[in-house]
Amino acid sequence: MNYVVISGKSLLDGREAQTYIDWALMKLEQGFETDAIVSLVSLMLQFFPDVDCAEDYFKTALNEIGLPDPDVKTAVHAYLQHYCDQAILGYIEAQQAIYDLEKYCEIISFKQELNVAYHSVMDVLSFLITDLEMICMDEPALYNTGLTIFNCEAYLLQIIWQFQTMLYLQLPQNFIAYYMLIDNELWSMKDYRG
Repeated sequence: MNYVVISGKSLLDGREAQTYIDWALMKLEQGFETDAIVSLVSLMLQFFPDVDCAEDYFKTALNEIGLPDPDVKTAVHAYLQHYCDQAILGYIEAQQAIYDLEKYCEIISFKQELNVAYHSVMDVLSFLITDLEMICMDEPALYNTGLTIFNCEAYLLQIIWQFQTMLYLQLPQNFIAYYMLIDNELWSMKDYRG
């Protein structure tokens, strides 16, 4: 993981000393042998390395090798992109990835300091979660009418790829509201057979 992704991970998924240590090991192998990087690598000798200490060394190491501190939006989007890559490559099950991505998007919406990272495509995930719950109850999907229990994995991977792609686009804040309008009426439930 690069340092921007690590910064985003710490904002959305919590800080882990091992993540910082792994980054320092990679940098050491690349020939960066600063005091902070060596100190960070030495934390791997501890059974339970202190995350605050690891983060301090990580930030000091960034300064020592001249890497700029990423802004919140860049870091959060980098982590979301990385997470999507992991799901697309098969390291994370697609359904779990959707639930995790939706959780991250909720964190972005509710935490004041992360609001700058909000992107209107994030609203799509809550509709998809509703549809996943519907098909688990043997009901048809309401919003993603092509989603069935039989094509779930492939369909979700396609949504993850689209989500990842759309994060790069400049969409209006109310993009989903526009998308949901059909003939100037809010999304109807005409296909619902509950």
